[in-house]
Amino acid sequence: MNTDRLIRQTLRQTVSIAFDGCHKIYLNLDEEQDARMREWGYGDDGSFLVKVKQTEKGREKAFDTLREWYDSATDCGLQFINSVRTTPNPNDGYISLVEQGDYWR
Repeated sequence: MNTDRLIRQTLRQTVSIAFDGCHKIYLNLDEEQDARMREWGYGDDGSFLVKVKQTEKGREKAFDTLREWYDSATDCGLQFINSVRTTPNPNDGYISLVEQGDYWR
């Protein structure tokens, strides 16, 4: 599956998107992950946290924002995009959509 399609499918389940301003991009799949990103300071000090409206227009706007963030992160190198959902073992909740060191195709 190509990256555009994978990200668009994932956005159908996404509560918010987060970007550290350099190389970490997350699609938060539940309210708990959204709250956790806020606790970690996303949305402050040059990082970004944006709610995703679950409409076709809202998801397309989120897709465009993700693309912009990803393209702007080239100076940092090793950018990645992960989706994250709450699971009993927090490490199991991460799914790589664009691997670190790979490219959005």
